[in-house]
This record gives sequence, structure tokens and C-alpha cells, in this order.
Amino acid sequence: MTAPPNEPKIPSPPRAALLVAAYNAAEILPRCIESLLLQQPDQVVVVNDGSTDGTKEVLESYPTVTSIHLDKNAGVGNARNRALEAVVEEVDFIGFIDSDIVLEPGWLDTLLSDVDWGAYSVACGRVFAANDGEHWAATLDEAVTKKAFGSDARKLDPPWREVMYFNYLFKAEVIRKTGEFDSRFRTNAEDSDYFYRCAEKGFRFFYQPKARGRHCYPNPTFFGWLRRAYRNGYYTLQFHRKNRTPLLAQKKLKSILVVLAPILLAGICFAMKSFWPLGILGCLLLFAGGMQGQRLGWRPWFGGWAKLLGGLAKAVGELRAWV
Repeated sequence: MTAPPNEPKIPSPPRAALLVAAYNAAEILPRCIESLLLQQPDQVVVVNDGSTDGTKEVLESYPTVTSIHLDKNAGVGNARNRALEAVVEEVDFIGFIDSDIVLEPGWLDTLLSDVDWGAYSVACGRVFAANDGEHWAATLDEAVTKKAFGSDARKLDPPWREVMYFNYLFKAEVIRKTGEFDSRFRTNAEDSDYFYRCAEKGFRFFYQPKARGRHCYPNPTFFGWLRRAYRNGYYTLQFHRKNRTPLLAQKKLKSILVVLAPILLAGICFAMKSFWPLGILGCLLLFAGGMQGQRLGWRPWFGGWAKLLGGLAKAVGELRAWV
């Protein structure tokens, strides 16, 4: 990995633009925008990515926000590129915030003051699931996130696995040297791809949990949860294939096992002329789900079982990306 490029000294006070890609986000977008305006950035840009709900009308009620309306939904990577084109100030920092994130007061100031910007070029804060304890999916997301990130500020490496998505701040010079987001990543992994490209150029990443936000996404149904995991797997595998990451061989083996496992199980059932193997498999899945729930610090079995099935849905998405 090469050394970070020499960058100009950041003026004081630094100038910042916060950018949002929004698709059918009318319900939560007002809270998101208001939390961004409280950060007092030099510019807020929101791209309405072909929404079919009231997102456009919401944006019209915020005259100080730079709004861009796209006729068709083209995906988050494309929307972020359009947002970058609309940054009119010569800013020092550019932040990307998901449309279902509500930042707590001081998020921007915390990242600007509590990160060594001489050593690091990208920083992210901690995001909490808004409905933790009220809905199983939010509780599960928060358990996974808490285990992965914790409460300690630290360097992040490797970036494509550890960066806290939903909220992050770049030195503007990083964007100029790295270029646009890859618009092929429509719903997931556009962040991972961009972080990986930044890391290849030698830029370093930092996690500062004192910069906080709330993830206020709608509570999904169980099948909505599985669809989300499926899309995550599909685009994540595309990212690993594009960049030939060290995890690519592991992902390939996982996909092969996903294909072979049901074929092997069907063969066993046919040979035994019995469905007992399916019953045994179901019991093993329930047991594995319970153990997974305990490892996450959340004892109800359903949470672990949902995570396990979400992992299987993600694997199916990865398999589709291969073919």
C-alpha cells in the first residue's frame, strides 16, 4: 500500500458539505435534514433518486438545502456522484449521510476536533439502531454493530470490512484523488468499493464513536430482512470480484457450499427414502440460531435464527452474483 499523498493544510475553521442520497425517504428525511442543518455545515446537498413518494415535496420545504431531482432511480452510487457535482463551495471536508440517519448534535464538530486529520483522511462515527429493544431486526442490528465496533476510538483496517457505514467524513482532497463512486453498485457496497480504492491510494481511516447518529429505517418484515440480506450479498460479492480482494477465494468456497448442500441433502433423503434428514437439519438450525443469539448477547432464539437465515440469504445473493 502506498504512502498517503501530500495534502494541503486544512484552514481554520474548516469548511464542510454534507451529502445525502434519498430514495422514497419522505417519512424520515425531514428529521435527517434537520439534524444535518444543526451541524452548521457550509452546504447540504440532497439528491432525490427518482422517488415515487413525497420526497420531492419534502425537499421543496427546505430552501437552504441544495436539491437535485432525478427522473429515474439509478442507485445510490450514481446519486452520490450527482451530489458531488452540486458542491459549489471549495470545501475542505465532504460527508455522506444515509437518508435514514438522524445525526446527534455535535457529530460534525466531534469528527473535526477529535480525529487527527494529519494522520487520517476518512473518519466515521457510531450509529445506533433507533428501535433497539422494540423490534427484532433493530435489536439484532444493534447487537451485531455493538460487537463489531464497540466504544473505543481506533484506526480502521481493512476498510472494506470495518468502516461504519451510513455516516462518514472525507477530506475533500481524498475525493479529488479517488474520483467518483462506481454507479454499478445500486443499493449496497458502493461504500466498500470506494473505501477500498481510497485505501489502495494510501489513505487511512479512523472510527470515533463519540460522533453519534440514529438509524431510523422502517421496521422490516422477516422477508424484507431476507431481501435486504440478499441484496447485500449480491453487491458485496460484486465488490470483491471487481477488486480481487483477499476474501474472494473464501467467498467462492462459500458459494460452492451453498449450491452443494441442498443437492447433497436431497440425495441423502432420496437414498434413505425418508425426510428424517430434513428434520435433523431443522433441529440443527434451531440450535445454531440459539447459539448465535447467545454469542450476540441476546438470548431469544429468534434473533440468532434470523441472523442465521439472513446469512443464508446473503450467500444466495453472492451465488447469483457469481453466475
